[in-house]
Amino acid sequence: MNDYDRDTLFASPQAALGEFKFDSRVAQVFDDMVSRSVPHYRETQQVTTLLAARLVQPNTVVYDLGCSTGTTILGLATALKRAAVTIVGLDQSAEMLEKAAEKLAQLKDDPSLPPIRLEQRNLSEHRLENASVVILNYTLQFIRPAARQALLTQIYQALVPGGALILSEKLKSENPQLDRLMVEIYHNFKSSQGYSALEISQKREALENVLIPFSAEENIELLRASGFSTMEMALRWFNFATFIAIK
Repeated sequence: MNDYDRDTLFASPQAALGEFKFDSRVAQVFDDMVSRSVPHYRETQQVTTLLAARLVQPNTVVYDLGCSTGTTILGLATALKRAAVTIVGLDQSAEMLEKAAEKLAQLKDDPSLPPIRLEQRNLSEHRLENASVVILNYTLQFIRPAARQALLTQIYQALVPGGALILSEKLKSENPQLDRLMVEIYHNFKSSQGYSALEISQKREALENVLIPFSAEENIELLRASGFSTMEMALRWFNFATFIAIK
């Protein structure tokens, strides 16, 4: 069996579905879960790495906020070989960081790679500084809506001039008809990845009050209100998108 098992967390009927949590059960299957649940996940990783490699500045910090099991950091470390930067991964789940540490252990013998730190932190309580790139991939959607503006403002203030935020989010549509269409297409995608109707339904219920998506327009307004004036959507698949915003 692989270190990261196949995601079957919602395969059996559950009488009482609690809120979705990034606990040890999720950490064990997370890599399989995210690759089968997020359309074009690999392409999102590639876009993130390409943008970060172009926009990173020497003697700064690259932050991955909500770094989960360290997949993005693994790609960043390779892309930023011999760059004079430090990579910092933050996550409030100790179980996810444990898996990240296992994954990143393969890099320890390569002196050309930048130093990497993993820290267990509540993102709203951690002060960022001297950042040239901040990555927020599928993390903001788990932050309470009332707290998102403060986090984005803190990110903007921590970025050096020319620094960049890379933001990936699940989206909702402002139009109810189009929103239903995009959700239906997304559920068909999950079905094509081997998830049953029961798994899709139960996971959606568990995430209902935990993952709260904004529209593309709402995310752009948050970025503007945080101080960003240069921004663009770099990648989109129906109700999933990656944005780039530069200070």
